[in-house]
Amino acid sequence: MAVDGKYAITLNTPMGKQSGNLTLKADGASLSGNFSNALLGQADFDGGKVTGDSFEFSVSVNSPMGKLNIGFNGTVSGDKLSAKATTPMGPLDVEGTRA
Repeated sequence: MAVDGKYAITLNTPMGKQSGNLTLKADGASLSGNFSNALLGQADFDGGKVTGDSFEFSVSVNSPMGKLNIGFNGTVSGDKLSAKATTPMGPLDVEGTRA
């Protein structure tokens, strides 16, 4: 699928830009993968959804503030990823490039 791949991502947070990695693996309309960030660590996820170039998934990570659930909703266009991350502190813009 068009969303499959490894991406170098940047999350635009209130504390500044945070870099990380995101791996997306589609199986039909189902999505799984891995999210990693120096501050939040690494977490696998499944149960996401893919529709064409659009994707959505949720991941649970251990943050300095405790367990944190982050929902991602975005699209892939060529090698560029663009998404919104929904967090308890509000939405974050996410951008990335296929690695």
